[in-house]
Amino acid sequence: MIECPKMSPICQAYANRDRASLIIREELRCPRCWREKTLQNQSQRRQKLPNFPLHTPETAPQKARMILEQTQKRLGFIPTMYAKQAEAPVLLETYRLVDAAFETTSLAPTERLVVLMTVSRYHNCDFCMSAHSWRAQASKLPNDLRNALRAGVPTGDKRLDALADFAHAMVDKRGKVSNADVQAFMDAGFDHRQALEIIVGIAISAYIKVKKLITTDKEATAPTIMSNK
Repeated sequence: MIECPKMSPICQAYANRDRASLIIREELRCPRCWREKTLQNQSQRRQKLPNFPLHTPETAPQKARMILEQTQKRLGFIPTMYAKQAEAPVLLETYRLVDAAFETTSLAPTERLVVLMTVSRYHNCDFCMSAHSWRAQASKLPNDLRNALRAGVPTGDKRLDALADFAHAMVDKRGKVSNADVQAFMDAGFDHRQALEIIVGIAISAYIKVKKLITTDKEATAPTIMSNK
């Protein structure tokens, strides 16, 4: 723990408690401590990992150029994750297809975000969480709900909480959920089809997490973007 000279109450609580069991919103941690910790992690990773290319439509391999161009036209920028995946067009195309497939599930848009953010939090993937939080904000997800999902605390909505609990159980138990887990999910109004659809959301978050681990992490705390300006 890098202690803040002022030792704010939040920072003090973080220093005094078991880090493994502490549940606290990232944005509530002492800003100075969090920033210094992040810089340390980035420095350590850069010493171990090679720097992967950050592509634009002009520099990307031919098979990835159209995807980057379409993404830039649709969003107005190219997410850093896309820019790095473009080095391997098959990787970028696979992610795009899986992400698009998740959008076609019977889960509502808010429910899909619940799955993505819950799994990202389980994996302790700060970049994944930032990316999904950005999507949640763009989707006008209420701030209270978004903050609850980031913090891993109940949202106050029984259906969404049941969904989050089941998604967490799926990754925590490596798919070996109990009959009680499934029943609680079903009692909240979901069905067997949706239980299986959650696997697609889990795959997306796991996919981003692995990609993050093998590339030099300049976007460690937020989904840095490439503007088309």
